[in-house]
Amino acid sequence: MPLTRKQLAARSRGVGGSEMFAALGKDPRCSRLELYMRKVGELPEPDFDGDERVRFGTLLEPVIRQEFARRTGYHVIGRRLTYVHRSEPIIASPDGLIPSIGAGVECKAVDKFEAEEFGEPESDQVPVRYVVQCATYMVVRDAPEWYLAVLIGGNDFRIYRIPRDPDLEAAIVAGARDFWNHVERRRPPDPATPDDVRLRWPKDLGLTVHATPAIAETCAELSAAITRRKAAGITEDTLKMEIQQFMADASELVDVDGRKKLATWRSARASRRFDAERFATDHPELYAQYLREQPGSRRFLLK
Repeated sequence: MPLTRKQLAARSRGVGGSEMFAALGKDPRCSRLELYMRKVGELPEPDFDGDERVRFGTLLEPVIRQEFARRTGYHVIGRRLTYVHRSEPIIASPDGLIPSIGAGVECKAVDKFEAEEFGEPESDQVPVRYVVQCATYMVVRDAPEWYLAVLIGGNDFRIYRIPRDPDLEAAIVAGARDFWNHVERRRPPDPATPDDVRLRWPKDLGLTVHATPAIAETCAELSAAITRRKAAGITEDTLKMEIQQFMADASELVDVDGRKKLATWRSARASRRFDAERFATDHPELYAQYLREQPGSRRFLLK
């Protein structure tokens, strides 16, 4: 569920439950550097307007919470409040609290194709990102356990129980401290991926830097790797051409016995695209009105 303005403001005081996986450097959808840049205001928060999954997740959250309460018999408080840990830079905005047992519940609506990521109901066999989120809430609320109520594919409702794990909680606290130290000192975490590098340094300043012996050696290794890749590419192209020539206008290639499919070579569906070049020729003035300058991206070339 999208956070309110007040909840977004509270995130400036620490790492949220849904952000913790990224803060630990484990989230493939958001790196530590990207999260850092959001925290210090160098990147905007993700815009989920128009995202159908987020929209229906928001609509279904109270339904999932009510069904969890009906099946378990627990009284669940669904107010969207944000809690800040008393001493650590960690915050929590749980989907529901269960006052009678001092626990809470996280509500998720996921695609049917994600069903294989979940194990037996009532167990803790759920994707690790959800375990980390629930464990973060337990750290903040000092809760003995947390529940995960999941609606899979719109008609498969499951309940999972996440027990406290002292080792995981210690890792969460240590990771939150380390990440927040970067935020407070305005010291970006080291890039972890090529995308991170481009995010960290999107523009050049026209300067020249002298390589260290180690970097010069890395450049030589990269040059050798490119040469090997090109050689492999030539071999690959030659073999591919030989197979395609044999297939001619056939769409499938099977083995000698006709049992195993070896390759396919099918035509893609026809598509319709806007002919910008022709539009510019036929309507130059109108075309010029809609031109917008785009900042150039950095291009890395090994010399």
